[in-house]
Amino acid sequence: MTKNQENLLLNNQDSCPVCLGNGVAEIRNCWDFLKEKQRTETNCIWTYFRCFTCKSLWLHSQPDRSQIAICYDFDYMTHAAPQKPLEPPSGLRSKLIFNLKLAYLSEILGYTSVAEKFPIQSLYKNLVHLLKHFSPARAYLGDLVRHVPYKNGGRLLDLGCGNGSYLLLMRELGWQVVGIEPDKLAYQQATEQNLEVQSLSLEEIDFPPHSFDAITMSHVFEHLYNPQETVRKLTQLLKPGGILVSISPNPQSFNTCKFQRYWRGLEPPRHLSIPSIAGYQHLSSLVGGICHISTSTKLFRFLYRDSMSIKKIGSPGGNYSWQTAQALEPLILLWSLLDQKIGDEIIFSLTCQTSPSSTRES
Repeated sequence: MTKNQENLLLNNQDSCPVCLGNGVAEIRNCWDFLKEKQRTETNCIWTYFRCFTCKSLWLHSQPDRSQIAICYDFDYMTHAAPQKPLEPPSGLRSKLIFNLKLAYLSEILGYTSVAEKFPIQSLYKNLVHLLKHFSPARAYLGDLVRHVPYKNGGRLLDLGCGNGSYLLLMRELGWQVVGIEPDKLAYQQATEQNLEVQSLSLEEIDFPPHSFDAITMSHVFEHLYNPQETVRKLTQLLKPGGILVSISPNPQSFNTCKFQRYWRGLEPPRHLSIPSIAGYQHLSSLVGGICHISTSTKLFRFLYRDSMSIKKIGSPGGNYSWQTAQALEPLILLWSLLDQKIGDEIIFSLTCQTSPSSTRES
C-alpha cells in the first residue's frame, strides 16, 4: 500500500480484475482531468494496464476502498437535477429520432403504453421493424430504457441510479423501481422524487435471491472493484428469465485507440476496470445464461470532442474539433457495421435461464 501526493491510500492491482489474466502497462501518465482540470508534472500518476487475454483495461494503482469517496467529492455528473421522463424535444432532427425511439419502445420492446400517450405514425412503426435488424440501430433506438423489454408488473433495480432520472422514466412506463446510490448528494436528489432508493455500496446490498426481473447499470461497472463478484451477486438477485444490463465505455473503441491517455472514457482514479467485449463474454461464462453484446456509436461526437479538449487544455468541455467529429461520425457508424469493437459504448445483457445455461453473442 502506498500514498499519492494527496495522501490517498493506493493498492496495486497486478492482475486483470475481469478475467484474472496478466497484462502490461499500456496507457501511462494519466491524470484526473475532471477534478484537477490541468495536467501538471506531479499529477500524471495513473497507469492503465491492458489484459493480454481479454483486452480489458484496468487501473494499476487503485484508491483504497476506505477512501474511494474522496475521489467523488466535487460536482460530479450524477449531481445534476433529474430530467423529466419522455419530454418531447424541439428541433426537426431531434423530433424524428424521438419518434423513432418511441416506436421502437412500443413495437419492439413491448411498451404499448407509450403509443397511448404519444400517437405514433405508421411510418415510424414500419421503419423500426426494418431497423431492428441492424445492431447499431438497435443500440441507438433502445437506449431510453437501456434495452430492457417491458414486463407487466416487473420489478427493476438500477445500481448506481444517480439522481434517479432513469428510475423516473421506468416508473412512468409501468415498472416497480428500486435504486442503489452510494453518493449522498445524488441519493438525496433521487429520494426527493419519491423514489425508493437506498444509499448503499454493492457489498452492502442485501435483497433476497430472485427479487428482480431486471437489473441495470449505466456507466457504473467501470467504478466497481470486483467485476466477477458483481456479476455473480447480481445474477443471484434475478428471477428466472430476468435480465442484467450493463452499459460501459469500450476500451477498444476508435476514440480509445486514437486518444490513449486523453481518452474521455478513462477518468482515473474513478474508473477502476473497463471490461472489453471479450471481458464481458468471460464474465457471462462464469454464471451462464444467454449473453448479448453490442456496441453503440451514439456518443462518438461528444467523446471525440471531449478527448480532444483534454488533449488541448487538460480537461473536457472545450469546443474542439466538433466539425471534424461530425464529419467522421457517419464513417464510424458504417465501420461499426463491419467491426463492432470500434463503438464507444459496450451494451452487455445477460438473461438468466431456467434450463441449462448457454451463451452466445449477437
